Amino acid sequence: DTFEHVVWNDDRNGNNEIYYKRTTNGGINWGADRRMTNDIALSYKPSIAVNGMLVHIVWEENRDQNSEIYYKRSIDGGINWGADTRLTNSFSSSILPSIAVTGSLLHVVWTDIRDGNREIYYKRSTDDGINWVADIRLTNDGAYSEYPSIASSGTLVHTVWNDTRDGNREIYYKRNPTGNVDIKNISLETPSKYSLSQN
Repeated sequence: DTFEHVVWNDDRNGNNEIYYKRTTNGGINWGADRRMTNDIALSYKPSIAVNGMLVHIVWEENRDQNSEIYYKRSIDGGINWGADTRLTNSFSSSILPSIAVTGSLLHVVWTDIRDGNREIYYKRSTDDGINWVADIRLTNDGAYSEYPSIASSGTLVHTVWNDTRDGNREIYYKRNPTGNVDIKNISLETPSKYSLSQN
């Protein structure tokens, strides 16, 4: 069976909330909609990342009188979900999150206005979302940097965003070649001899 998952914001009950659903047969049939948030605050712009039975979502929400980034996960393929975890704590808005996963490494980027300007920030977890490192600022210019998206492949982490630094909206890219630490022991054998040849 193939599991797929979707997440979205919906105002069917008079307030923007985050909803989720999944399929266990490759998209032929889908389960019921599941409401992931339930408070008077507005919840927007969810993003989802999946690795096996671990399902991770992030979204923006203003339950604390300010837009912040929240995270929650399921360890059983979307059946049960853990508590919400607040990832940002800023006096200004943190919005538009995107999440990516490789193994136990999670990467999140978002737009943040804490510096008086829209900049792209990043944070990661190396243990499936249990603990998170401090925020890292990825952009630093007087223009707007917003609408980020993140992806990971192998040891690389890729981020793109919309930026107005050249006077109009353009797409910018940044990568971290060591963002996914992936150390593998190839062999336990000890070499019998070494050789350094001429180039």
